[in-house]
Amino acid sequence: MSLIHDIDKMVKKQPGKRYRLLRQDKDNMDSRQYQGYEVVTASDPEVKGTPLEKGRNVDSHVSAGSLVLGRISETRARELEKAKDEKLEKRMRSIREGYKLQGETIKRKLGSLHKNFNVIVEEEK
Repeated sequence: MSLIHDIDKMVKKQPGKRYRLLRQDKDNMDSRQYQGYEVVTASDPEVKGTPLEKGRNVDSHVSAGSLVLGRISETRARELEKAKDEKLEKRMRSIREGYKLQGETIKRKLGSLHKNFNVIVEEEK
């Protein structure tokens, strides 16, 4: 079993919260805190009385190597997922439109020979 699965089983999960391991480098931690993540400490109820309590570092954060355990509210996690999905869909739509535009440009250049031109990307219905 991997470290992530082991930690996931040891945490006493609190209702309405999600947990994940976060890289401890400054840029990543600043980004995650901006998104709404909090670092789980050894005195938090999720860790109290578990083997993870012994895995704390000098700051009393629960850590595994260069990773620390973080939590975020379920509501905020869903908001972040929705924003990520919308961003991905916007990128995919842009790619599809780009392929469609390129296909039309090629057809114009081919003139009457465009009947032999097959479109690789078809529009979704």
